[in-house]
Amino acid sequence: MTKLSIHSDSFLHPVHLALQEGKSLVVWHQIPWSGGAQDWYLIRHSAALTAVLDYGRVASAFHSL
Repeated sequence: MTKLSIHSDSFLHPVHLALQEGKSLVVWHQIPWSGGAQDWYLIRHSAALTAVLDYGRVASAFHSL
């Protein structure tokens, strides 16, 4: 597994392309320094993805399925 910045084209381009094709994306957000807290999101639009990624903090981990 390669770690990518959420701001990199390597991460954003295929995700936005899939969303434009009508596919849905499941995102797992591991929240740092929160005792193992995590959130799950079902993303269907690019605006929703942007909102989720903006919610992250330094050292957040996002995984997509």
